[in-house]
Amino acid sequence: RRHYAVYPGIPMNRIVSGLYGLHLRYPYVRQAIWSLAGLVVAAGVVVVVSVSSKVSTLPVGWEKSFFISPAGVAARNIQVASRGRFIAAVFEGADKKAHRIYAALSFDGGKSFFDPIPIADVAMGMDHYPYIAVSGSGQVAVAWQNILPEDAKSRVFYSLSTDMGATWSSPSRVYLPSDTELLPMVFYDNRDILHLFYHGQRLGAFTLFHAESPDGKTFDEPDVLAKVGDLRGAFFPAVHLEGNFIFVVWQGKGDFRGVLADDLYFIRSENYGGSWSSARRITLSPANDAAPSIAFYRDTIYCVYQNNDDKSWAIKMLRGGDYGKTWTEKPLDVSSTNANCYSPQVMPGRSDELVIVW
Repeated sequence: RRHYAVYPGIPMNRIVSGLYGLHLRYPYVRQAIWSLAGLVVAAGVVVVVSVSSKVSTLPVGWEKSFFISPAGVAARNIQVASRGRFIAAVFEGADKKAHRIYAALSFDGGKSFFDPIPIADVAMGMDHYPYIAVSGSGQVAVAWQNILPEDAKSRVFYSLSTDMGATWSSPSRVYLPSDTELLPMVFYDNRDILHLFYHGQRLGAFTLFHAESPDGKTFDEPDVLAKVGDLRGAFFPAVHLEGNFIFVVWQGKGDFRGVLADDLYFIRSENYGGSWSSARRITLSPANDAAPSIAFYRDTIYCVYQNNDDKSWAIKMLRGGDYGKTWTEKPLDVSSTNANCYSPQVMPGRSDELVIVW
């Protein structure tokens, strides 16, 4: 048996008839009725979209961001290093009065940062690309490039902290036997020895150099990592330190196929950079291979990079087994879109996972 509840009121057909009559007789009522109908339809669409387009993330969503740069300072070229829950970030910041290198530190895994500390004043109107490294004992090193007014060339400078960023040494120039130096990168090995990698110009060509600082104050004579030879130059290395091994994949420009193109090359050291293997070309594509990033897991090097064999830039991956002695010839396709993909980064995850972002 069905039950009904009846409420007295105006019948619906009379309401509709009245509105239809007003719609025909008065233009302004007609406009109001159509506006009301539009609002009702729009509200329905919003409700449907809100219900049907729920966003999900795996494993978790991104946390709410917060500022670590000083108020009123335009920050750029940030780079981060960590040891456990200690995170050190470096960036350059500029306002109307000065351009500086800043360091910001976190001791709780990035949940909060202390106020950034200015490390050095640098030339205005140019990028300085600072790089930061953290040792196992809490030492922090920052390196950057800067233009010297006396010779108008780019040189490498660095500053050190031996107390986890509480105090910093005065900026010092690294005196290197190059016409100019660019894009420094610093790393600590498991002995807390500081390593410097940088681009240097010699005889009109850019190549890659490595120098070591046993005492953290002075650097030894640098080694030439990339013997340019028939290449036009060597650029943008990806560096990974693993125990006594140092792995480097870099981008070299040459015309081996009758067309000027970029390929990737690999070198390694088994004795903390005391000596280096011969360079090995690990990509053989007909177009360009660029922007390498490497990670190490167990005995394998994973190298992701950009490739434009199909005109647009795609992300691909090669594997170097046995600490880089053997490399796969055919790369694995990582991205699967026709849109251009740039700046890949690779890192080991948890439970045999490999994480790649671009």
